[in-house]
Amino acid sequence: MKKIATLAAAAAVVLALTGCGISSEIGQADPAPAETSAPAADALETTEPVEATEPEPEPEPEPEVGSRENPGVPESDVATFTNGDDELDITVGAATWDANGAIAEENMFNDAAPEGTTYVLLPVTTTYRGPNTSLPWLDVDVKFVSASGRSYETASVVTPGDLSDVSEMYDGGTATGNLAFAIPLDDREGGTWAVTAWYSDPLFFAAQ
Repeated sequence: MKKIATLAAAAAVVLALTGCGISSEIGQADPAPAETSAPAADALETTEPVEATEPEPEPEPEPEVGSRENPGVPESDVATFTNGDDELDITVGAATWDANGAIAEENMFNDAAPEGTTYVLLPVTTTYRGPNTSLPWLDVDVKFVSASGRSYETASVVTPGDLSDVSEMYDGGTATGNLAFAIPLDDREGGTWAVTAWYSDPLFFAAQ
């Protein structure tokens, strides 16, 4: 009986252990790890790098009126020059682009325009203000500047209504006179008139 009891006790122990094992498996089992949802498709996509955009460059300021790149308009714009207390307003008019006949009629000793050139007459108006006086032919200088950059001085001819005929001007005096140029026929398109007074830096007018 002892042996059986022992066996029975052993069996009881086995059953108890088995019962405990079952109980542990059901009632006290470790919770299953939580299922993790698959990442969204959008999250799996790699984001393309955003290219850095350079700031738009600021537009360059337009050249001032009176520069060679932005010349003034004849008969409209006025170039003003100062020399101490003296001031000169200068305006150029519309040029006569074929003045060969006018130059020939003015003086029989005037030479014909050099081959490949034509005489051009440019009217220039000056107004003086100040406590002194002004001689336009002495104080004012005008050159023709071609688009290619070559400049042309006034021609050495007797000119009708020459600016040099204008006498001394006092405060408020205004006068108009002509200047003559011999300009190549193929070099006048896009040119400008460079105007200076008292040896200042030039201001430019479109050669129209």
